[in-house]
Amino acid sequence: ATRVLRDVPPPRFRTVHWTVPRGMCPHCHKTFEGRVPGAMPRFAATNAALAVNADDHYRHHMPVGVVSRRMGFNKSTILDEMRALAEILRPCVYRLWRWFRESKVRHADETTWPCNGVHGQYAWGFFAKFVALFLFWRTRGGAVPRTVFAGVRDGVTVHDGYTAYDKPCGDMSQQCYAHIMRRFERLLRKEPENRERRAFVPKMCALLSEAMKLRTKGLSPEDFVREAKRIRQKIEEMMDAQARDPALQDLQSWMRERRGELFRWTESPDIPAENNHAERGVRGLVVARKTSFGGQSEDALRVREVMQSVMESLALLYDNPAAALAEALDLYAKTGSKARVRDFLFPKSMPTKRPGKPTTKPRSDTQDAA
Repeated sequence: ATRVLRDVPPPRFRTVHWTVPRGMCPHCHKTFEGRVPGAMPRFAATNAALAVNADDHYRHHMPVGVVSRRMGFNKSTILDEMRALAEILRPCVYRLWRWFRESKVRHADETTWPCNGVHGQYAWGFFAKFVALFLFWRTRGGAVPRTVFAGVRDGVTVHDGYTAYDKPCGDMSQQCYAHIMRRFERLLRKEPENRERRAFVPKMCALLSEAMKLRTKGLSPEDFVREAKRIRQKIEEMMDAQARDPALQDLQSWMRERRGELFRWTESPDIPAENNHAERGVRGLVVARKTSFGGQSEDALRVREVMQSVMESLALLYDNPAAALAEALDLYAKTGSKARVRDFLFPKSMPTKRPGKPTTKPRSDTQDAA
């Protein structure tokens, strides 16, 4: 008999000693030092090790202490190197913001993120097909969406109905049906013996659920639009049928007032009726908040904004985000150009299909608008 088993060796690090030649130019009398392959000057780790540490901490949400024990680095060394990496990768975030604003379908969500043990800080997540962007601000007000959606004139933004998105998104909004369904279910849980609620809520929830699942059935665009119109008609009939229960009346009125934000999903199967993309995108931050208790300083939040955005976006694009980042850092070690790193990881034009690995060949010049 033959058995095929998969085994994973424990994570280990090794210390490599390089002999680096150094010489002086006889003409200018400047001292020059050779380069170490796969490493950047003044870094204590190779580019591959830096990429693995960044992937573990910001994408897999391992606390710095865990990364330190696994890889044999001091915690202060890891934090200093992540701060330096954030400066190298900052132009990538500007490119991602452009991708986000140009996307036809966008998602947004937010969650709490304490800073230095003080609550009142919030983590905002903004997502598109190949984009995951994070902001850490001391407000949950509309100033953040107004900044993010400035200049956006088309496309659809799916969100959970939080009022901060109302003005910035306007008619470009699609309300999340999962959140609406929970509001109806809460009404039924409060008064399970209420006959009108028992008759109304299951039917409405079934229609909302059917709408959310429709795009997963693999229908042709024509069949999708036809089925979407049928579901929309039934939902609107229940919205417009005036209930006698005051709580149901309030929800019906709320839906009628936002009629234009409820049915953007009927236009195309590419527009979801739920906000699962954003909900899953911020789930890792919720886990990290429980294990690392948020950020330790404002500077750490600025570093996390860059590193979290880059690592999560790389995971949406490439099969091996750490390998892609290591290759980009090798390029930076050779050229010293942040623009080339940006163009290598995130091309000027957002891809229509997931490439799996970086395919951009760096240009000879480094000038390119973000």
